[in-house]
Amino acid sequence: MKHGEVWNIVLDPTKGSEQKGFRTCVIVSPDSMNSALETIIVLPMTTSLKDWPTRVNTHFNETEGQAQCEQIRTVSKKRLKTKLGNLSFEEIAKIKLTLKQMLFE
Repeated sequence: MKHGEVWNIVLDPTKGSEQKGFRTCVIVSPDSMNSALETIIVLPMTTSLKDWPTRVNTHFNETEGQAQCEQIRTVSKKRLKTKLGNLSFEEIAKIKLTLKQMLFE
């Protein structure tokens, strides 16, 4: 489980408007955390495109979508089911910038 990988993850149970169900997510936690802890930090991905500053456009497995930075979650590694691939370096860089702007500026 490495930074930038895309996995199918079981996000249930959830509350309210949290992303739920069996979802495609990108891992955003650093590899040092991923190897040391039983949890990882992920962003759900969606094909429901919104022109929001918290969304990062992605092109993954021939599909246009977005990483939902506003839905950042820490999850147990036990929730991960299937590795699907990796986002591009450029997409990961945009996600990092968006998270930085959301959380630290």
